[in-house]
Amino acid sequence: MCRAARRRSRDIGGPLILLQLWSWEHIHIGRPRISRVRDAPPPDPEHPIEVDDPSILGTQHQRGVDPLACSWLRVHFSCGHTASGLSFFRDALDHQKETQMTWQPYSKTVLGLLPEICRCDRDIWRSVVPLICFDIVEYHYPNRVMRQFGLEQSVPVACDTSVDLHNVDRRHKNKKFEEMHRKYVEEWRDRESRIVQGTPFAGHRERMKEYMDWYCSITRLLITPVTRSPPTTHYQPSSSDIFLVN
Repeated sequence: MCRAARRRSRDIGGPLILLQLWSWEHIHIGRPRISRVRDAPPPDPEHPIEVDDPSILGTQHQRGVDPLACSWLRVHFSCGHTASGLSFFRDALDHQKETQMTWQPYSKTVLGLLPEICRCDRDIWRSVVPLICFDIVEYHYPNRVMRQFGLEQSVPVACDTSVDLHNVDRRHKNKKFEEMHRKYVEEWRDRESRIVQGTPFAGHRERMKEYMDWYCSITRLLITPVTRSPPTTHYQPSSSDIFLVN
């Protein structure tokens, strides 16, 4: 994924289906709509759950068996953006509002409907640790997405995005990765003491402003200038289109 972000890259690799599902769960822009109304999950007398949104999971979801991805089995894709999809989505993302994000998609209601394997080790979901798969090492930084866990987001400390780690792959032959990554293995073994704590999110504007001021100072705010030429076919208008009309 890191190489795919480079200007001259033409290929992308990795668990792309997980990336797509993450986007649908969090970002409203580009999210497909459910093709037909879902029924509420079947009642379970032993585990009563108050379902605020009956569309989160439906009749195709088998309680305690199916993963969350099954909630996207019946969706409808619009082809209206095909002609100028790139400019449309860039424009929509540039004008994205806070209400167009689902900050905490994995609520207690949703988690209660999933199999145990999807909920195990919840105590270390907020551990700042390296995730290791043989030769690949990627750091897990939950302290940068605290809203996902229902907590206030503060300005995070600087992190190490090691270029050397990103250059390691299986093209290097005869490497003893268990020795090369010993440092990161030790950090992972200490995962229970590296859990991030936080304050439950209460919508305090002062704290949000402090974080947003920092974020705006270190990131690129716009992808492209506003486009004023919408596609000729039907499409879901972006926030900028609505703003211009008004």
